[in-house]
Amino acid sequence: MQRTASRTARKQVQPLSVGARAPIFAARTTEGALRTFLPDSYRKPTVVLFYRGGWCPYCNSQLSDLHLVEPAKAFYVPYHVDGATFAKMREYGVDLEAATGTKQHELPVPSVFIIDTSGTIRFVYSNPGYKIRLGADALWAAAQPLAKVK
Repeated sequence: MQRTASRTARKQVQPLSVGARAPIFAARTTEGALRTFLPDSYRKPTVVLFYRGGWCPYCNSQLSDLHLVEPAKAFYVPYHVDGATFAKMREYGVDLEAATGTKQHELPVPSVFIIDTSGTIRFVYSNPGYKIRLGADALWAAAQPLAKVK
């Protein structure tokens, strides 16, 4: 399942790149509040992380360390799950439609974006291999240049 899904995702996904302006999007904050992100209204550098779902042990492992936000299509990271992969997920007891709340059969490629206060993307990590994740240390290193020194 992973090889087919990874090949399909690589062909479909073209995430925004470093230097691009972040799109307008809405996401939940770590406190659970819905927040709209506007490119010109960032008060501090922001990390956006895309999460496949509670059924994915790799996502849960990553989020248990990071606790960030939910996915937004505006970043161009969703891909369509093909019929064979969808059927295999059902065999494993994963109800994609119930988990995502839609019948679109889409999942985000695990991705992390760091956006500066001007709304410009300064770091992108996007990997269609669902088992391969950006570690907290690597995220910390990428965020450090944008952190204000006190």
